[in-house]
This record gives sequence, C-alpha cells and structure tokens, in this order.
Amino acid sequence: MRPVIQRKTARRYARAIIELCGDEAPKALERLRSFSDALREHTGLIQVLTNPSFSREERAKVLSDVGSRLGITSPLDRFLSVLVERRGLPYLPAILEILEDLLDERAGRVRVKVVSAAPLAPDEAHKLEATLAAALQKKIVLEPRVDPRILAGLSLEVGSVMVDGTLRTQIEKLRDRLSRRA
Repeated sequence: MRPVIQRKTARRYARAIIELCGDEAPKALERLRSFSDALREHTGLIQVLTNPSFSREERAKVLSDVGSRLGITSPLDRFLSVLVERRGLPYLPAILEILEDLLDERAGRVRVKVVSAAPLAPDEAHKLEATLAAALQKKIVLEPRVDPRILAGLSLEVGSVMVDGTLRTQIEKLRDRLSRRA
C-alpha cells in the first residue's frame, strides 16, 4: 500500500490528467504507461530526468525526445514537464493506478483480480464475468492470474474486498481448527 500523502498527491495529478485530456484520457493513460515502461527499462533516463545536476533545458530536451518517440503530444507533454520539474516522477506508478480507477469508475467498470490454480477456460471466465456483473451491476474486467499453490478453487479481489474460496485456504483453516483441539 502506498503512503496516504503519496496517494493524495497522485490523485490530484490523475484528476488533472482527466481535466486536461477530457475524452482522450484513456489514450493518455496508455501513453503514460508507455512512458513509465521506458523509465523502468532505461534507468539512465530516470537519472537524467531527476538529477538536478542536469539543467532544466537538458531535462526538457530529453523529455521532449522521449515523448515524441512515444507519441506523447500536448497537453500530456506539458503535464509530464510539470511532473518532472516538481520532482513528481516517483508518483507516476500511483498516478497510473488511480487514473485507471477513475476511468473505470467513469465507464461503470470494475476490475476483478482472479487467482486460480489453472487457467480459466473461456466459458468459465464468461460465467464468472456474468455472475459478477449481475451481482455488482457493473461491467467486469477480469484480471486472471494462475497460482498452482492454491491447489483448487478461486480467489477474487474486488477493490478492497477479497473472497478466498481456495482449497489451500480451506485446508489451512481445517489445520488450525484441528491444532486448537489437540
């Protein structure tokens, strides 16, 4: 979990992107993800953009070059300039997370993290999606992940709510109950 202050700041930046980009905010999110990926892949890039020993002009030139290669145009390029100048690049992962949440909320979508022991068959995924959509009255975006350690069953995470129906958890609960009786 990110610190509260960082989340508050990231939320302000995410809202600013929506205000600046309007209906183009989903495209802005994808461009920002590409920029974030570039920062992760090229550590020298983040060094240039965050190191005060480089002049403002040098940082602006590097940012402009990277931005043009990634298809980042106005007003998103101005946003990134402000983010770099205010030393806000460390907030970028939280900004992306919150921006995605805000865009999902606007579109009436809910992301559900699903962990299963084996990949879900397409018909199982569709049934799960339909059941969750009916229960939550929202469009569902499944984010599946496979973890063979859970043995069987599913674990679902919707926002801050987690439903764990895995065999591994059931076995652990049974083990705890039995050990308390002994």
